[in-house]
Amino acid sequence: PVAAAAEEGSSPFETYYGTAASASSYGGYGGNASKKDSAEYIFEVPQGWKERLISKVEKGTNGTDSEFYNPRRKGEKTYLTYLAGFRKLANRDNVLNDLSLSDVSLQDDISQADSIKASDKQNDSGQLYYEYEIQGPVAHSLIFVTCAKNKLYAHYVRAPTQDWTRDEPMLRHVHESFMTVGA
Repeated sequence: PVAAAAEEGSSPFETYYGTAASASSYGGYGGNASKKDSAEYIFEVPQGWKERLISKVEKGTNGTDSEFYNPRRKGEKTYLTYLAGFRKLANRDNVLNDLSLSDVSLQDDISQADSIKASDKQNDSGQLYYEYEIQGPVAHSLIFVTCAKNKLYAHYVRAPTQDWTRDEPMLRHVHESFMTVGA
């Protein structure tokens, strides 16, 4: 219900508009406010992927704001977490370890990784994004981390290694589509 196709039938992806609302305002007390108008970040999700409802507790404890998964291969998923009170990114190596403190899957992926690549990217307006790629025997993950609006946003795309091999182009598209908006 919250995803909208850019143009009917023109893309195998839908754009998700994330609001990064606090846990205290969870459940939507905004009346008729448009998610598109109040979005703080966007990413594209493959048509047919399902949105998982995030609990208020989950939102308040580890900052999960949104999650989508492939109903045919439930291990393929994308999700976003955010934390308030961050004006800028810390050291790139520290950020990944700090994120893993509240994400058991990420802890496992890092500890079992065959390789971890980290790089910096800047968008057209100069906003800095850290990009991580974690390849392991069990799963493959792509992560973007950035700061905007006094928040740290972390966008994850994760798939079991066998699904990654088959669906890599689609999963990379989901990863590359993430950006913050309205900064």
